[in-house]
Amino acid sequence: MLPKQVVADFYYLCFDQKQPRAAFERFVVETLVQHNPVIADGAEPALVALETHLRENPKIHFSIRHIVAEGDLVVVHGLVKNDRLDRGRAVVDIFRVKEERIVEHWDVVQPMPDIAVNLHPMF
Repeated sequence: MLPKQVVADFYYLCFDQKQPRAAFERFVVETLVQHNPVIADGAEPALVALETHLRENPKIHFSIRHIVAEGDLVVVHGLVKNDRLDRGRAVVDIFRVKEERIVEHWDVVQPMPDIAVNLHPMF
């Protein structure tokens, strides 16, 4: 399976099927290198953070707008909304994939603006 498909399947299981634990067991190594400054290294801390966020926001929806891969890196640009009234946040997740497993993760998150000077902010 190509790295891009690994990440797409990971997102599908996590967000569409609401099965983050199954997604982590299938697609994330135990020794995940995490670059998010508020989540420790390892699959379990990342999973706990995600499960907590999903539990606190049961209507959350993640919409992938772009997914690009080069070599072992996969970049996902998406919109996450906690519910239908939420303006949402633009998210960029970067994953390193090795042997069909996610081994490293970076992310940046930016709130959707209230006002934009163009008709296509963020996307």
